[in-house]
Amino acid sequence: MSGRGEQPEIDETILHALVDGELSPERAAEVEASLTSRPDLQVLVAEWRAQKAALKAALDPVLLETPPAERARRAPHRAPGAALRIAASLALVLVGTGLGYGLRSPGDAGGLRRDGLDQAFGAHAVYAVERRHPIEVSGDERDHLNAWLSNRLGRQIAAPDLSEQGYELLGGRLLAASDQPAALFMYQNAAGDRATLLVLTTEEADEDYAVEQRGPLSGVIWARGGLKAALVGASSRDVLESAAREIGDL
Repeated sequence: MSGRGEQPEIDETILHALVDGELSPERAAEVEASLTSRPDLQVLVAEWRAQKAALKAALDPVLLETPPAERARRAPHRAPGAALRIAASLALVLVGTGLGYGLRSPGDAGGLRRDGLDQAFGAHAVYAVERRHPIEVSGDERDHLNAWLSNRLGRQIAAPDLSEQGYELLGGRLLAASDQPAALFMYQNAAGDRATLLVLTTEEADEDYAVEQRGPLSGVIWARGGLKAALVGASSRDVLESAAREIGDL
């Protein structure tokens, strides 16, 4: 038990409970107060909350849809709680496999640019918060990482150097996006903030940079020479655009 004046112990279980609203008001206030001295955990909690808000915004319209009468008549009855759990699980599977484009809200214009941004934001939300297993191949094996992902994409690509923007390469992993392999490179700066670069092949014509803000995260997307790239992070838009220009055509 914590003595008077001691800071409450904080681990990922407590942080998840805080984000999910499972702590008592008193305990939540203690944890929030403790976070003032842990900017790294503040960023982590902010990212989790942004991810939760994005999933809620994506799923709410789906949960409110009324199925066709015939489908409703034949469908087996499920309790509302079960339906919510199924929808939430489906959302996590879609985002976790890089298929966040399937969660577009009704009325969204769609398109390959929108798909790319959704995939990039989804991949960042899922993997950037991981502390023990954020990547598959370390940045210390840059040559192997570049060769492996180039082989899977069928195009020569390389993890860009973003040291001028204050980011060092952590490593990368292989994802599935739009039914094709995609590369995800992850970077981290001295403050512990992470940025992710999603790269996949495309038949789109070359496009200049487009920037979008979603909560605390910014995303920059562009297409060049048969590749589409999207950079996402919590840094300022100026920093991310500068990094995107540095990356260029990979």
